[in-house]
Amino acid sequence: MWKRRAGITLAALVLIAALGTGAALGIGQSADRGGTQGDQVESASQDETQDEVTAPFTPIDRMEMVAKEVPAFGGLFKDRNPDGSLTVYVYMTDESDRAGAEKAADALLRDSDVISEMKVLKANYPFTDIAEWYRQLKRHLWAAVDEITASGMSYETNQIRIYVSEYSARAKVRQVLRELGIPVDAVLLRNGQWSF
Repeated sequence: MWKRRAGITLAALVLIAALGTGAALGIGQSADRGGTQGDQVESASQDETQDEVTAPFTPIDRMEMVAKEVPAFGGLFKDRNPDGSLTVYVYMTDESDRAGAEKAADALLRDSDVISEMKVLKANYPFTDIAEWYRQLKRHLWAAVDEITASGMSYETNQIRIYVSEYSARAKVRQVLRELGIPVDAVLLRNGQWSF
């Protein structure tokens, strides 16, 4: 059974130094949905021209920093249990790397989080690959396919999610994926809007 280490980890100290603040110790901002917390969404209405260098420090940025320390890391999400504790799911390309999964979880979770269990899941891709593919898609896909309604990282599936307004747009999305060399199975393609 995994016992969280008390105190601030080395990766957390790097995050604090990079930001100049302790605000990075939480994993994203999400409303209490009574369930899973683990996706970052961008909709067609967002300003896509924001300079990535000046963009706010996001959960994707934090997970990429962890992935540099733990190369097998594929992502993390958590579920709130009825008693208020959390079950943490860590994607790893090497499921046997439990020490790496614990290091990633220690770096990404708040010290105040009460963890009842940590489960290691098989990641098809390291988080660094998924994040880079997502950046490429943001630059190319939104301009090429008008029918996209939302896109984002799905930490719960170790994939990128793309939503389109028309079924016929799926072929356009797959064409862009092929042109960019992004594996089709790294993308979860859905019709409609992102659902929480």
